[in-house]
Amino acid sequence: MPLIRSLPPSVARTVAVIIAAGTIPAAAALATAARPLPARAAPSTTIAPVGALPAASPALDIAHAGRHAYVAAHGRGVHVVDVSDPAHPRLVATAATAGAAYDVAVAGDRLYVAAWSAGLEIHDISDPAAPRKLGAVPTRANAQAVAVGGTVAYVGDWSAVFDGPDPEYGVVALDVADPAAPRAIGHLNTPGWAGDLALDGSTLYVADGPGGLRVLDVADPTRPREIAALPTAVRAYGIDHAADRLYIADNTGGLRLVDVADPAVPTDLGGLTFGGGAAYGVAAAGDRAWVALADGGGPADAGRVALVDVSDPRRPVALAEHATPQRAWGVDVDAAGRAFVAATGSGIVVLAAGGGAAGARVYLPQLSLGLAESRPTNGR
Repeated sequence: MPLIRSLPPSVARTVAVIIAAGTIPAAAALATAARPLPARAAPSTTIAPVGALPAASPALDIAHAGRHAYVAAHGRGVHVVDVSDPAHPRLVATAATAGAAYDVAVAGDRLYVAAWSAGLEIHDISDPAAPRKLGAVPTRANAQAVAVGGTVAYVGDWSAVFDGPDPEYGVVALDVADPAAPRAIGHLNTPGWAGDLALDGSTLYVADGPGGLRVLDVADPTRPREIAALPTAVRAYGIDHAADRLYIADNTGGLRLVDVADPAVPTDLGGLTFGGGAAYGVAAAGDRAWVALADGGGPADAGRVALVDVSDPRRPVALAEHATPQRAWGVDVDAAGRAFVAATGSGIVVLAAGGGAAGARVYLPQLSLGLAESRPTNGR
């Protein structure tokens, strides 16, 4: 799940410049297609804070796997957190990385880290309390996103130039069959920033920042090829895939839902915005989706996590929101539908959906982090 999201205030205006210049000509058409449909009534839903671990900071992204969560923590490396008791997450180890950790993926007993200037790193996590680095390989620019399928890892590679598209870089395919000696075997440039990746079999979906959605056929990873693209209203930062549907975190464009029953013909279904909040990460959980939001571009700015009913993808409904002391950038879910949120300087927060009257508050005195109460949004 994750791209550098700490942008200067002026950068938000870049989107308007890109669209006006015709860099992404269809963006205006999408904005028109994205006009909101009449809202559905939202059931009474709240978000209950389950647990938190401020020490797992700065949390940029998170991957849940079994009893543990792995947290990309920039210059601190990757935190390994025991979440077997979600109410009391416990830091058990931190894996040092040669570059800043921006994204993580877990496959079996291997941890894959997009480690910025250090490229892709692979760590053995057969004993999560004692992670061990196995190998690394540089990418062409800065590794900021990673997805793994079998013996191939895909890395989103970016020059870190904020002022517009980045067509000289994109996605790098790496053979990781020998984790001690990973090697690049293919690449495909994208027009944007390749900030997040979602892999489904031989199809790779790319949240490409100003490049919107890019759909790649990676049946032959030595020759990835683009088979479709779909612009988004602002910048596609985060992406998740579930049941022939994509969920895209589109900055101030909010959440977009896209049908990919035919990956070569992605179809925009609908979406919603979050009152000025910028969507950076998203995770689907059945007929709901969790969206990580930031309410500003500064490192100390607050954030939110939204819970959205996506049972009707053409008319998604915001069910509830939960405030985080600092920006929420990444989110993953477990089998029970709980959200594990990477909330930058606030560390990680664990949340669960609940019913009850509006304004209900759950008090957890054992938490050292003051968690704000959740608030139903009543479908706004």
